[in-house]
Amino acid sequence: MIMGFDIRFIAAMISMWLVVDLSTVLFSIALYERTGHDITMGRSYRRMANVIYAHSRKAGVVVFLYEIIIASFWSGPDYTVLFFRDELKTRTRLIAAAMAITTVHAILWTTVYWYGFDNIMELVGIVW
Repeated sequence: MIMGFDIRFIAAMISMWLVVDLSTVLFSIALYERTGHDITMGRSYRRMANVIYAHSRKAGVVVFLYEIIIASFWSGPDYTVLFFRDELKTRTRLIAAAMAITTVHAILWTTVYWYGFDNIMELVGIVW
């Protein structure tokens, strides 16, 4: 137990962070920075949000809030980092944001998978 967490949970979270989240974010950022190709479509959605915001500030705010919520829970950290590329400006900020967002994302989804798996195994134990 480390800080109240099972060592297996911590190992799973670190694996999720390194293999799933951080590697894809760094690949997406590197690809976008070198070639200008955005495989996440975060930049395209940002252009869409900017156009909506230019026409209606209220609608633009709704779009930005929607994108933040969706990106946080579903689209993932690579999308989020590229969506907010304009605000992050420097490469250092971009990488710092990627590290922070991927950490939160890994903790969130490891928790979902971990407790979901335990509950499924508990259900199997009850049925058998």
